[in-house]
Amino acid sequence: MDKFKKLIVILLFTTLVSSVFTLLFKSPTPVKSLTNTVVINEVAWAGTEASDADEWIELFNATGSDVDLTGWSLNATDGVPAIALNGTIPANGFFLLERTDDTTIKDITANQFFTGALGNDGESLELRNTSSELVDSANADGGAWPAGSSSPAKTMERINPLLADSDDNWATNDGATINGTDSADGTILGTPKAANSVLNLSITPTEGVTPTQEPTPIPTTEPTAEPTVVPTEEPTPIPTEEPTPIPTAEPTAEPTAIPTGEPSPTLTPVPSPQPTPQGMVIGVLGFGTNRTTCRLSFRLASFGFLRFFLPRISCS
Repeated sequence: MDKFKKLIVILLFTTLVSSVFTLLFKSPTPVKSLTNTVVINEVAWAGTEASDADEWIELFNATGSDVDLTGWSLNATDGVPAIALNGTIPANGFFLLERTDDTTIKDITANQFFTGALGNDGESLELRNTSSELVDSANADGGAWPAGSSSPAKTMERINPLLADSDDNWATNDGATINGTDSADGTILGTPKAANSVLNLSITPTEGVTPTQEPTPIPTTEPTAEPTVVPTEEPTPIPTEEPTPIPTAEPTAEPTAIPTGEPSPTLTPVPSPQPTPQGMVIGVLGFGTNRTTCRLSFRLASFGFLRFFLPRISCS
């Protein structure tokens, strides 16, 4: 009974070792993130010098792949404006939304139009994907706009498109780096479809140009090592053993006996060798006049920095 208890303990130990290896070498599942994808990059909440109704919003794709915006939404938390997006924003490119028509920025073609005014006192804008997951926001606290001005009508620009929305990540257009013409042929005090004047990156994203810095690293899959130690019974139908010299002296024609411990070159295999017991006997099976003895032995194995014994059962 004690021998069987020991066998159970050994089997449990090998199972535990296998589980430890599985946990050590199992690849972690990559966590999906929505950061550093498409962001709200610039908001002309005060319109332009030509008209305070000529509002516009710019999105920026911070990834190296085109993004289909069909089914996405850009909404103010108070319900106006509520924009159902459609179209594709190119890799590291821009998507321009103009209010009502394409005369807001006279010399730059809009990607989409929207209706509904942005409040000059402040709005909170949310960009959501087809699963209604929040991808990005602008002025998330819902208070006064953190940047931009109504007189003159300067835009609110994002400083770093790779960082999350916060008041510290917005600034007012500097009035020197500008782009576009308003409906009265005046100057747009902003940078529609161009790098922001306050951009604080070593690499300046421009439309259609892929920056060398990828914001989203591609996770690599580590190989999974799952060693499984399974004790197997290996019956030996025909025992094969190397003949060993018998340490006792044998009578020969010579008057002197063979010294004990030194092998004789003329020794022949004994017809019925008696194998040296190895391991511990765990069972004896009887079949008529034949008896089969089963033994349990252990073999030292190693894997990396671990060493353990593997059970082996043999019957003869």
